[in-house]
Amino acid sequence: MQEQKQSLQEFKLVFGQGTISAVLSIVLALLSLLAVLSFYFPTYLTTPELRAVYTESFARGMLFGGIVLSALFAVTNIILSKRVVVACISFILLMITVLLGGHAAPVGTLGESSIYFGLDFFILNLLLFAFIFIAIEKLFGRKKEQLIFRREWHTDLIYFTFNHILIGIFLIVVNSFVAQFH
Repeated sequence: MQEQKQSLQEFKLVFGQGTISAVLSIVLALLSLLAVLSFYFPTYLTTPELRAVYTESFARGMLFGGIVLSALFAVTNIILSKRVVVACISFILLMITVLLGGHAAPVGTLGESSIYFGLDFFILNLLLFAFIFIAIEKLFGRKKEQLIFRREWHTDLIYFTFNHILIGIFLIVVNSFVAQFH
């Protein structure tokens, strides 16, 4: 029981200890890398309906902001918590992102395809849902002392990932199969 309590304390987000900056740094670095990959393969990684809504300059601006914020949060993490491993992982992800072109990455050939993964939808959804639900949970939560990174957060992340990634893969496979017989 004491061990569980200690493990929960490690995930307690307290301003000034570097944990918040560590989480934000690594999440933004990973999302930035995924966004660059979406620039390279827009036909297969982005959602056609969403491409019609946002502009390329909006996507590049969001990507630039994600890269800069991730780097700032990584540096903050080093200063506040001395957790160099998390910062190093963030910097490695950011280095790969920048080497791939960063916010200036070229846009790959945009073709027509009925098969796409919707990585842009995943990124925007994750950012929006995290912002909304963390705010709701902190402002109107039933248990005010409940931590954001409680033990059950893994389950939440698995469900979110399953709903977006695995179902997307399943739909790609089904669409490919149906397209062969159409």
